[in-house]
Amino acid sequence: MLMPDSDHFPLTEYMGLMSRLVVNVDDVKLLRKENIIRGELGDDEVAKIFVGMSTSIATLKTKEKSLLQEMIDEVNKVYKSRPRIKAYLFLKKPANWLLVGLKAFGSFVGASWKIVVFMISIVTVLMLTYKAYCDVKGCHKTN
Repeated sequence: MLMPDSDHFPLTEYMGLMSRLVVNVDDVKLLRKENIIRGELGDDEVAKIFVGMSTSIATLKTKEKSLLQEMIDEVNKVYKSRPRIKAYLFLKKPANWLLVGLKAFGSFVGASWKIVVFMISIVTVLMLTYKAYCDVKGCHKTN
């Protein structure tokens, strides 16, 4: 029984779980197929409800974990132990740092990116011309 000072909020936890599971209409179709979601609303309406709800449901911090929270932790533990996911999680942090670096470089270059691309193109053409000349004339060959 829930009391006003209760530390468990099963409906809120369940709705939070559902709002994280349903991201688009395909998710609703799959959950309907498995009889997890039932009702007369259309798939797109159900998806809109859960997607809209995902921004308004706060993560609950409770003193003890509920059964649902323990089950989610267990599923996440199994999921994160898969080799493919371990590799993904291992590479995710350096990839984020690389993305931050590229964004910083992009903001540094800013509006002058066309000039930078033009300069790189000129250097590339000059290097290819030199390479072609050396292939024909033999720049580095010793007689």
